[in-house]
Amino acid sequence: QVWSNGTFQWNPDYTDGDAPEGVRCCRLDGEQYDSWGIGYTQSAFRAASTNISGMAWNLDVDGDYAYVAVADQGLKVFNIADPIHPVEVSSLALAYARDVVVSDHYAYVASNPFRVVNVSDPANPVVVGSVSVGSAFSVEVAGHYAYVVRRDTQGSLVIVDVSDPSNPTVTGTARIASLDCHVRISNNYAFVALQDTGFHVIDIGTPSNPLVLTTNAFSTPMGLDLARGYAYVGCYGSLKVVDITTPSAPRVAASINLNGQIRDIRVSGNYAYVAGDTRLKIFDIGNPTNPVFAGYGPEMGALTYGVEQAGDYAFVAAYTSGFQVVDISHTGGMTNLGDYAEGCLKFQVKTPVDLTIGMEAGGLTSKLALSLYNWCGSNTWQDIVIPIRDFGFSSNQLTTATTLFTCSPSGAAVATCLVDQIRLSNQF
Repeated sequence: QVWSNGTFQWNPDYTDGDAPEGVRCCRLDGEQYDSWGIGYTQSAFRAASTNISGMAWNLDVDGDYAYVAVADQGLKVFNIADPIHPVEVSSLALAYARDVVVSDHYAYVASNPFRVVNVSDPANPVVVGSVSVGSAFSVEVAGHYAYVVRRDTQGSLVIVDVSDPSNPTVTGTARIASLDCHVRISNNYAFVALQDTGFHVIDIGTPSNPLVLTTNAFSTPMGLDLARGYAYVGCYGSLKVVDITTPSAPRVAASINLNGQIRDIRVSGNYAYVAGDTRLKIFDIGNPTNPVFAGYGPEMGALTYGVEQAGDYAFVAAYTSGFQVVDISHTGGMTNLGDYAEGCLKFQVKTPVDLTIGMEAGGLTSKLALSLYNWCGSNTWQDIVIPIRDFGFSSNQLTTATTLFTCSPSGAAVATCLVDQIRLSNQF
């Protein structure tokens, strides 16, 4: 992905008889402060985007349908039988819809009040039951119970008996403070990530008397999913992998730093799909004790609040950017740029003026002068080798690289610069 700022122009098919790679190279025409770069998005890309006049907060996928909780609109249902052409088939006005889980033809909506919706006909959803649990924010369903976290001054995990969908009944509560949050269920335990108080484990073996077993005071955790004896907890600035094989004594098995907040996580197979910032992040968790960044999704234009995965697609609730579909079919072929931390950036250049060469990774931008790397100062072709360490990026930061190469003339006059064979290498 190539971008440019200012009056900078580029031509990748420029013919130059002296070009190192042959007769063609990249011609760059610009002046001081203009810039040009090669963006890096890995290989997940937007397949579809559906505008919603509201705040898409979270979602669930069930068969050929995606159910989207839109905070200020209610429940919207999309047919995703053809994922690249999602079609809205129905909408149900509900107040403060923040989360939704679909199970056995019913949608359980974290709203105020908590609602049970019959979606046996997705084109005609019907509210069949409701119960007041305060300001419901997150919901999970297991067996005959819905586990609802309320986000208000009476923050609690509320256990609701939904064995009769038309008459949901509060069975028990466990008091926990609550801001933004997620809840997941495994066996007789509820795991709750709460933005203000941390990661909680609650014994729900007796639904009428849930007991908080332990709390880990992570930094503003919100995102959460469970898989194969681990909890994947999304915090501000990190993704933590927590060993929960002994629920009463959870143990951090791994942590990977990243920029921004994680709001939702969905684990599928060997990958964790992470929502929070304006781009979906993807992590390889084949080895849970050593998670590795595997790639970005496309820029969404708004914060991503919820994510689900089915087949070759990730489905994203992207707040004011609506309901988005991301093709993740090539995730397994992504390159770990962290492997080049001790390598170098190589390219060939022909320029009459000094250039500023840069990279962007880990949310940081680093720039270096071409003249520091044996540029002869004349308009002839030269091989340039810049050690990656000179940019100051760590291996972890490189795994989140967004721009592999930027170029900007240092002189005030318009200059024509030719560049060829830009690459990363572990051989100097």
